[in-house]
Amino acid sequence: MRLLLSAFCLGILSVTWASSLAHIVLWLLWLLGLQILTAILVVLSRSAFIGAHKSSIAYLLAVSAAFCGGALFHAQTADNQLSRQLAPSLEGIPLLIEGRVLNMPTVAGAAYRFQFDVSAACLLSDASKTKRPSETVASADCSAHIPFAGKVLLSYYVPRGLVEKGSVSTHEATPLEYPAKLKPGTFLQLVVKLNRPHGFSNPGGFDYEAFLFRNKILAKGYVRGELTAALESEMDKTWPSLSVLIEQRRFDIRKRLLESSANAKNTGIVLALGLGDSSLVSQSLWNQLRATGTTHLLVVSGLHVGMIAVFLVMVSRALWRICLVCLPAAASRAPHCIKFCLWFSLLGTAGFALFTGWSLPTQRAVAMLTVFAVSRLSSRRFGVITGLLFALTFVLVLSPLAATGSGFWLSFVAVSVLVLFAAPPQRPPIEESVNDTPLLSRFSARTRQFAFPQIVVTLGLILPLLVFGVRVSLLAPIINLLAIPFLTLALLPASLLAVLDVALLGQSALGAIVIADFLCDQLVRLLAVGAELNLLWEPQVTPSIASYLVAFVCLCACLVPIGWRARCVCGMWTVMLGLNNLDWRSEAQAGECNQAQPSLRLDQLDVGQGLALIIRTNCHALLYDAGASLSAEFEMGSAVIRPALRVL
Repeated sequence: MRLLLSAFCLGILSVTWASSLAHIVLWLLWLLGLQILTAILVVLSRSAFIGAHKSSIAYLLAVSAAFCGGALFHAQTADNQLSRQLAPSLEGIPLLIEGRVLNMPTVAGAAYRFQFDVSAACLLSDASKTKRPSETVASADCSAHIPFAGKVLLSYYVPRGLVEKGSVSTHEATPLEYPAKLKPGTFLQLVVKLNRPHGFSNPGGFDYEAFLFRNKILAKGYVRGELTAALESEMDKTWPSLSVLIEQRRFDIRKRLLESSANAKNTGIVLALGLGDSSLVSQSLWNQLRATGTTHLLVVSGLHVGMIAVFLVMVSRALWRICLVCLPAAASRAPHCIKFCLWFSLLGTAGFALFTGWSLPTQRAVAMLTVFAVSRLSSRRFGVITGLLFALTFVLVLSPLAATGSGFWLSFVAVSVLVLFAAPPQRPPIEESVNDTPLLSRFSARTRQFAFPQIVVTLGLILPLLVFGVRVSLLAPIINLLAIPFLTLALLPASLLAVLDVALLGQSALGAIVIADFLCDQLVRLLAVGAELNLLWEPQVTPSIASYLVAFVCLCACLVPIGWRARCVCGMWTVMLGLNNLDWRSEAQAGECNQAQPSLRLDQLDVGQGLALIIRTNCHALLYDAGASLSAEFEMGSAVIRPALRVL
């Protein structure tokens, strides 16, 4: 089973960075046909050698078929999505589209951004193109229908007149109101200008095109005209999907929570933990989270899902006992306590994952919990590796392109390191000294048991973070050691209680938002203290492949249970590699550049509306045009220039 799952996942991952899908599909079909022919020959063969090894040959054929099946599945899925993208001839042309709003709108600079499911599209007539944007939808006239349907990413810019009149809140502050007609599930007619998915073509930066492709976005663009004029539509007759119904409920809860927490300063954190909506978290707080290595705290992941699962097990056990006491006649028909608790916890955890956005970490956590529940219910033992492989297969089947994002690798590497190496080392029993009381011994044991996983995860994520160009926080183990218990025992329950308070009662009747806001203040203070120290490490010289391999071996040796002397040696090698990747060039060494042969290197970087130039000689480097600052939260210098300079 493990080998089959591994082969299937490797087949999916092997097509992730392929440049030509047509040739891959053709070769995979030939390989599958060859395997089928080989299987037929093995069945019909009367050779003694084949008969003696028939089971081994069949297993090898099954493994190779699993690999080819995974690769073919990924290639076919990606090719189908590429064929449905917007045609190049339709880019930048006003189109009339109709469909549904798919998700909650978020604020992006001066616009509302949302996903839209296009069910029909057509070209505007020449007379409609010449009209003002505010009059286009009301009197739109289609000249020809176009075969385009699917998910698009749209931005709606609020006209200045509405902001000046006070009809819509300004985007400089946190918006307390979202357009009602952008509620998920609303059927709309829009006049838009669309473009094919694309990003910046630069080394080292965030791959926005892969992000759009990973989320099945076929085009992106903006809405023309005012919201009231552009959104005149009729009700759709079809019933919305489950995801749209969940998004509608999340939209209503967010709206009520924003209305009832006008005086709260940390509503964005409460929404991030309770609803999985981190769009209202300020950029300054994100910077503090990155500086302290605690970004995972405000992103719903396996930590939050695991805490919810444990809490639901406790609640289900209490409910089971109460039912047995209140209804003793039904005791014989009641399910076993373990079965009831597992089903209750699994269903509740899946519901929590769905209502918080169904992100990749929550998918992985729910899959692993499902494997654990099935193993307990069926009285079969599944190893940790099998659980990880089932979770990996589940995630890749739902999204074959998940491997193009850094979150996929960081999530699975962190979990793999935890389950494989996070068990604290067992100390041999020794006689207690006079000053070593049993209470102190238990306290030190508990401290080691909780601190060791933080150190293991920090060491395990060093290489993946460096590969993806993320700076490593040296304070991450200490901050996580303090923040994770506070989050799981206080802040997360308070945030969920605030969301449930608004969802069930319609307003913050219990005052849970006040408690959650106070706890958020304490977390922000802790992060601010850690961010002020600014203990971040980033190699100033790009490490070579050999350095990565040696560092990987040394880090693995530090994690596996070997002798402390060997761990010290591997730790010293790791520190030496880290120091080797620092820039130790002094002025005397820099003066040697005059003796080298003159050279000139010119690099062009895409910074959106223009190109940036990096001109380098033996002794000097010049950067021309650092890019524009598109908003207070996004500027090209840190998003494009800095990652490219690190790679180049």
